This record gives sequence, C-alpha cells and structure tokens, in this order.
Amino acid sequence: MLFAGLLVCLTMGCTRAVDGPERFDVSGTVQFKGEPVPVGTVRFLPDASNGNSGPAGFASIKDGKYDTAKDGRGTVGGPHEITVIGFDGQAEPENELTEGRSLFSEYRMLADLASEKSTKDIEVPSAK
Repeated sequence: MLFAGLLVCLTMGCTRAVDGPERFDVSGTVQFKGEPVPVGTVRFLPDASNGNSGPAGFASIKDGKYDTAKDGRGTVGGPHEITVIGFDGQAEPENELTEGRSLFSEYRMLADLASEKSTKDIEVPSAK
C-alpha cells in the first residue's frame, strides 16, 4: 500500500520541478497605508523590455508576508515587473468574495531582483 502511494506521488509530480532556468526564492512583507496586507498575491514577471526572460514567479500573501519558497515558484533574478493584489481577508461567501474586498487597484512596480535567495519588501502607495 505504501509503495502504491509513493508511485502515485512520483507520477503526479510531488517533487519540486528542476526543468528550466534556475529559480531563486524571494520573501518579504507587503504593506498598504502602513498596515500589513491580510491576503493577496505577488507575481514576478521577468521584464522582457529590459532583456530578462524566463518563467514568472508568484507567492501568496498571508498576514502581510510572502515567500515564493512556500509556493514553489521563485524568480529567475534580474529585471522584473512585480504585480500585487491585496484583499481585506473578510470573506463574504454570499457575494462570492472568498478573500474579502479589494484594498487597492492592482499595483505594479519594476525591480531588479537578485540571482540568489533574497528579500523584497513592498509598500503599496495610496491612490491619489
């Protein structure tokens, strides 16, 4: 029985993928109006306009913190467009708002990420 479970796990891809370019984990905090963003997502898209290519990385935000190592999707390093979406964490299932209401419009910024494990804290500016 144990062997069958292990076989299923291996064929379903339970191990971290090693195909493609080397990825580097990024972690940090996300704040909006000086407060931690309760729930959301950070996406790292290599900036092709600055000569960077490779797969996108992402991480979930929980209580103002994110870590691509938890989601298994680090970055390739170099110039990136970072996109952040954040929610208040007050679920409203009756309104199909599983993560609550949006705190801000999708925020985008450019950053040059290290080609090693690194930290990138993000402060989402208030709308003007």
